[in-house]
Amino acid sequence: MSSGTSGNKGIVITSPQEEKYLQAAFFARFPFPLTLKLRWAFILRVSTPAFNVSKFGQKLIYINQLSPIESIIKQLEQLKPNILSAPPSMLQLLAKEVRTGNLTINPKRIISYAEVLSQDVEKELEEAFGVDIFQIYQCSEGPIGMSCKHGNLHINEDLIYVQTIDIDGNPTPPGKPCYKMIVTDLNKRSQPIIRFELDDLIVISESSCKCGSSFRLIERILGRTDDLFWLQGINSLDLQHVFPDYIRRAIITSSDEIEDYQVIQKSPTKIIVRLVLRNPNSDKENIISNLRRNLINLFIKLKCIEPKINILFQKPEKNQISDKLIRIKRDFKLNFEKN
Repeated sequence: MSSGTSGNKGIVITSPQEEKYLQAAFFARFPFPLTLKLRWAFILRVSTPAFNVSKFGQKLIYINQLSPIESIIKQLEQLKPNILSAPPSMLQLLAKEVRTGNLTINPKRIISYAEVLSQDVEKELEEAFGVDIFQIYQCSEGPIGMSCKHGNLHINEDLIYVQTIDIDGNPTPPGKPCYKMIVTDLNKRSQPIIRFELDDLIVISESSCKCGSSFRLIERILGRTDDLFWLQGINSLDLQHVFPDYIRRAIITSSDEIEDYQVIQKSPTKIIVRLVLRNPNSDKENIISNLRRNLINLFIKLKCIEPKINILFQKPEKNQISDKLIRIKRDFKLNFEKN
């Protein structure tokens, strides 16, 4: 089930009994649209036989994410899915095709997975498709969470035990970004996952959900520890961490003309920003000025020395191994990180 964010290959073992249990849990709690027959388009880079199902009028059709966009559009037009699931970057491409009239599907559910769904992208998708965006948060180590009927992302507390740790190794309070996650799969015996450390950065909500579930809410998924920026502090020789969400907000609040972006930290003193604008004739100098000001104000607020910022008007680059779009990425390792 893993789409391979890290690009590292691994073996995931699941027994038939465990697989059926997980399927039952998923179908019991996920808010499917009220329809007698499901036509579900499942778009992802990797596939298994479980992604192609046609029984009792219910269809789950796998579509290869690496196919040309024209081929994906053709398959979607043939299926006319009432459920569309794909990584956010692919959903954005399909949203553009819907806006231009090249794609005429009308799904009742949109499901995002495999990449970080930022709030600005979620809003864009909701406006294009006219429905709420739901999420599935799953990795090789287990089915961590899924959205309820209100669209809020709950931890599957009966399947996975999740502990969040801050950068000092202490439990992270709700409302604050964690630095590590420690997960224990409560279901698997074929391949036990016990206190496995993940580098995922999440924020547990301080609020409960109006759906009535006591399962904790994930307020935001920020990315991974690899996405943390580290800059030289003004008052010490130590590096100061900057959460990716801070960088993301600085970018998207710079201009409404920014359609897509990517920020890569090459070193503690160098950052590359890639921008795609909605209108090629936009005032680029003004956008550059606003973006620089936002980033500099952020670094001043966090008491960091301003790095060199190189702004390029070009498309973001996907990970060559996993084919995932990671918008906020650190491209160097620190001395205390594992190789």
